Amino acid sequence: MVKDLVVNLTVGSDRDVAAQFAISIAEAFEAHIAGIAFAYDPVVTPTVMDGLSAATWIESQRSESRGAAQVAIDAFERAARQARLSAEPRLIEASLGSAATLFGRIARRFDLAVVGQRDPDRGTPDDLILEAALLESGRPVAVVPYIQRRGLTLDRVLACWDAGRNAARAMGWGGGRPARKRLPTSGVATKRQREEASHPRDLGHRRVPNRFLQARVERLESPCSSGYDNGWLSLVDLS
Repeated sequence: MVKDLVVNLTVGSDRDVAAQFAISIAEAFEAHIAGIAFAYDPVVTPTVMDGLSAATWIESQRSESRGAAQVAIDAFERAARQARLSAEPRLIEASLGSAATLFGRIARRFDLAVVGQRDPDRGTPDDLILEAALLESGRPVAVVPYIQRRGLTLDRVLACWDAGRNAARAMGWGGGRPARKRLPTSGVATKRQREEASHPRDLGHRRVPNRFLQARVERLESPCSSGYDNGWLSLVDLS
């Protein structure tokens, strides 16, 4: 069950898909939500400046960064108030590298971290934040595509079972649905790996119905990883 989640707010964008999606999750689970906006230190490159000019430029860039982060914070607070959520905004000043590490550590204290995918048309450090959330937090991470338009929907859930640790965590976390909402359909893609997953179909039929109303199991077998990827994407299109 998600009771506390944290989202990395997108700074310098008119539309924050990560914040919007995180708020929809908090609404569904009636959870507390924390929004983190980073004000990045300016990257100083060697230039021909006297000391006063350099100091003035650095302070100007810091002020601009703080202003952009505050805009993201204000938008997050308005959206949270409109949704009547318990919200906790935080503006943190940090360098590009330390911000990613810091977010990964912050995410350890939450049930779920939400990070937006980097928009290829914008030069943002979202990729670094995402990597830190995945590798440093040890917690579940929701990655929101930059083209996302809708909020959280739980009509159908697709999970990949390969008899591994991460698959077990995903299936276990899937049971933490909102108490008032039950998932009507779940698709489970099973990936066969030597003898480790010799009976994934039996496991899926026995365990998945305990968590979801309906379960449909599909087995994927391919001699190469690209075959699994293509099969997985075809199931996503049908979900």
